[in-house]
Amino acid sequence: MAKSSRLLFPISALLLAGLGLLGPGGCRPAPVPGPGRDPGSPGSVVLPTLEGGTYRLGDGRDDVLVVTFFATWCMPCIAEVPYLRTLHHRPGVRVVGISVDEGGEKVLRPFRDHFEIDYPILLADEEMTLGRSPFGHIPGIPATFVLDRRREVHAAILGGIAPSTFDPILAEAAGKK
Repeated sequence: MAKSSRLLFPISALLLAGLGLLGPGGCRPAPVPGPGRDPGSPGSVVLPTLEGGTYRLGDGRDDVLVVTFFATWCMPCIAEVPYLRTLHHRPGVRVVGISVDEGGEKVLRPFRDHFEIDYPILLADEEMTLGRSPFGHIPGIPATFVLDRRREVHAAILGGIAPSTFDPILAEAAGKK
């Protein structure tokens, strides 16, 4: 019995990975986009903040903007938090997290406090979760977008990010005028 239970986890993990529900592709599939508002440009996005205000992605054009879509229950999303916190304090770079959690503030405040997140956390609106935004259909999380100073998408990464591969992308985006 012990031997069969030890095999159950690896087999389950392989099945989930094969279905695309586990691994670098993301924690959850996103809905297929449908008709809705004109998505505009990433810089035109205005979303509510965890603090009750609003945040416009087009502000602060002196910096490269890292936009990460995440959820509090997504393990790869959680694994990125320390690196994202470091990036947020790097000169010339800002980080914004956009939560796709259904629990809203109730789950986000404890998450933010526990992981000491000091970059802005925004709440995805319904249009965004339906794929009707400048970021389009997001098939899984984490999903990270690098916006250059013109607030155009320079790079999009589905799955976790790491300094060894992400730092060169940021440097390239910072060099664009």
